Amino acid sequence: MHVIGTAGHVDHGKTSLLRALTGMEPSRLAEERARGMTMQLGFVWLKAAGREPIGVIDVPGHADYRLHALTGASAFDAFLFVCAADDGWMPQSEEHLFALAAFGVAHGVVVLTKADLVDAARVAEVAAELEVRFFEALGREVPVVPCAAGDAAALENVRRALFRELDALPADKDAGRPQMYVDRAFTVQGQGTVVTGTLRHGKLTERQLIEVLPSGKKVQIRSIQSYGVPVRVARPSARVALQLANLSVADVPKDSQLVDPGQVSLTSQVDVRLRLFGSYALNPRKTPEVLVAHGGVKTRARLIVMGPALDPRGPAWHVRLKLEVPRAMRFDDRCLVVSAGGDRVLGGGRVVDEAPATSITVAADLLAIVRDFSADEYLALNLAKSGALRVNDLEKRTSFPPPGAVPGVVRLGDWLADPERVTEWRDAIAAQIERHHARRSTDEGLAESALVKTLRLDQDLVHCLLRAMKDDRRLQQVGPYLKLFGFKPKADQSSKLAARLEEIAADATAAVHTHFELGVDGEEPRRVLGRFVADGKIVRLGDDAVIGSAAFAAIAAAVKALITEAGPVTAAQVRDRIRLGRNKVILVLQAMDDAKITHRIDDKRKLV
Repeated sequence: MHVIGTAGHVDHGKTSLLRALTGMEPSRLAEERARGMTMQLGFVWLKAAGREPIGVIDVPGHADYRLHALTGASAFDAFLFVCAADDGWMPQSEEHLFALAAFGVAHGVVVLTKADLVDAARVAEVAAELEVRFFEALGREVPVVPCAAGDAAALENVRRALFRELDALPADKDAGRPQMYVDRAFTVQGQGTVVTGTLRHGKLTERQLIEVLPSGKKVQIRSIQSYGVPVRVARPSARVALQLANLSVADVPKDSQLVDPGQVSLTSQVDVRLRLFGSYALNPRKTPEVLVAHGGVKTRARLIVMGPALDPRGPAWHVRLKLEVPRAMRFDDRCLVVSAGGDRVLGGGRVVDEAPATSITVAADLLAIVRDFSADEYLALNLAKSGALRVNDLEKRTSFPPPGAVPGVVRLGDWLADPERVTEWRDAIAAQIERHHARRSTDEGLAESALVKTLRLDQDLVHCLLRAMKDDRRLQQVGPYLKLFGFKPKADQSSKLAARLEEIAADATAAVHTHFELGVDGEEPRRVLGRFVADGKIVRLGDDAVIGSAAFAAIAAAVKALITEAGPVTAAQVRDRIRLGRNKVILVLQAMDDAKITHRIDDKRKLV
């Protein structure tokens, strides 16, 4: 399926041609019909036996409505370009042809209207001029068909030429990442909000959850129409009307995008290779506000000059467009830059980098990598920026299919990475673990969480690097700790302390041990002791004594039994029962209070 659109100067007969071809009225507004001039985008479709409907967007030709026309043109697959034989080439003709070239719309038909108002020589002269202009702008020959009002044979020639051009176009593949560009939103009595637009890159189905950009609202599709017919599934590329649940017209203004949540990548700035239109000249010292027409919508942006672009096809500039709202723009997307007031076309461009480096200088140096907007160049650009690119991100941010094996690129799980950067990262991981071994020779190794934080790489990428290093027998992992392959922690006082604490934890006799006695006099011994306390094997008694958990449990049982027999008891009564020194009894009773086993009232304890 395809969507085509009209182009050409005002009053050259675009709308009249569509009425004759489709039998439908493109002009929606009474004022348009009264003035005989298109002011907003109009929508009809062309039917033919054995063919799916062809959506047609009718754009204004008058300069006052330039922005509507240029934004509409960004959603075309092909064109019906109209030029009147009596007027010939006009200012808006030039703008519209530049826009078509900027958006990469190279297929279509040029209709030479009002051919009955001039002689045959004039028709031949204008037709020859049009053939040259279109070939120079688009790089290919397009059919030029003379046509007069009411000439049925000429209309049939237009249809045939248009169908041949459409048959030469590749079908818009279902990439599973639908994007619909909203050009109208209105309320239908009893149905709620309905939006219309052009669907690209994937299908939409009834009851599907979609996201409205840039607002971020998520809504469900209640019903779908395409070319006036209810359908359960809308396929690209088509004109579509969606009835949306629980959404007001204000929630989905013109220039909204509808997408499948999580299937696109948003950006607030893009670097673009821009070709200037006419006499417009860039001023590197200024950052003008502009409007960017792309994919059926327009976005306000600030233009920053980065410098001349190395382009084999002629002069071009690299500019950064800082978008007022985040947009779903992809590598190699086409756009047209218009003055902020919409009164002048400034240039047309292609997105070179949809997620550029913050530094203009760094980004400008990298852009020289991209010459012909290929998948290889995109990958090279991103590997130069960050060293690695997630395959899923490549699918979101470009129109390229997932690659298989790529020469000169390392595959790490779901990542494609630069071999040199991978070597650097692996060496950095090994060096950091080695430094940890040198500083903490008694540790099992370095915690993986600490490594991820230090490297400042995506956590999943770090996991993939570690997995490869373990497969290569360069690293080993013990629980959460990483160590160089073959590394063995040194045995020291800490390991002796751990063995002694294991013995104390299992001893049920009422023995209290001081830190001095155990040799807990440094950072590492305190860490070992803390681990035993956290595991519930050892109970702290004050600041410098401990008791095994088994012994503490036995004492607690004895105290509880004593209180049950005699009521609230003093420390002296407890001392006589468990035969432990008074100072140690006080420490044990305080620990029981902290554990909510007993509660102190004056000099006695009772059960909680």
